[in-house]
Amino acid sequence: MIKVMIWIKTTIIILMHAQAYAADTSVEVLLKTPLDEKRGYCIDVVGSQARADVSRPLQAHSCYSYEGRVAVDQGFDVVQLQADAFRLIHFDLCMSGELREGGLLTLAPCSDHPAKKFMWLPSGAISPRNAPNLCVTAADGSGMPGNGGSPVHLKRKLSLEKCDKSRAAYQTWRYRATFERVASE
Repeated sequence: MIKVMIWIKTTIIILMHAQAYAADTSVEVLLKTPLDEKRGYCIDVVGSQARADVSRPLQAHSCYSYEGRVAVDQGFDVVQLQADAFRLIHFDLCMSGELREGGLLTLAPCSDHPAKKFMWLPSGAISPRNAPNLCVTAADGSGMPGNGGSPVHLKRKLSLEKCDKSRAAYQTWRYRATFERVASE
């Protein structure tokens, strides 16, 4: 009985430390090429940060870390990324995809369901584990004006499209914990 109680206390302490550590592992997932947005395009929840609407499809949106921190509607858990789960820490939800060409990316409770497991390909593309021919893709063309920011934030539709080297600028992603100033700023 004493061993069980010690095990339970140890497990609780480990879980508490893991949760505290997870809060410090927030990163933005952004396109490697900034396109027409010098702040970069991050995977984002539609809406205003903590008040974002998690029932709407994800989008590519101006990254917020220029404000000095990773925003909660763009803050993915870097530890979970390495386990093929794109978990937004603040909302405790994971990216999920309609595993078809043109499929939207949404948020849902995290699980081991194949639609919620994404892998980083050596090229920097993000692909569903069960549909490696599809890549997370920001829409081409020009970014559309958002509802705020100075300068005004830009946004693009985000979907799963056939992986294609000619679309690398829209399909190659990376992550970062802090904003990197562009040399011309």
